[in-house]
Amino acid sequence: MILLGLVLLLVGVVFTLQGEGLVGGSSLMDNNPNFVYIGSFVALVGIVMATLGIWPRPIMNAPSSRTP
Repeated sequence: MILLGLVLLLVGVVFTLQGEGLVGGSSLMDNNPNFVYIGSFVALVGIVMATLGIWPRPIMNAPSSRTP
């Protein structure tokens, strides 16, 4: 989940920068505000996914096989 989150973060940043016209590439995406919004959203989802992947989870204890 961490790796996928980091990939989404990278893709989102590239989309945002292309939408702003700061990175060359696809002429469709250059200076297009829609890609700024899409890239920002994708980057935010990536940050959330990476954070949830790093967040420590409680250890689940296995049920005991004891009978009362």
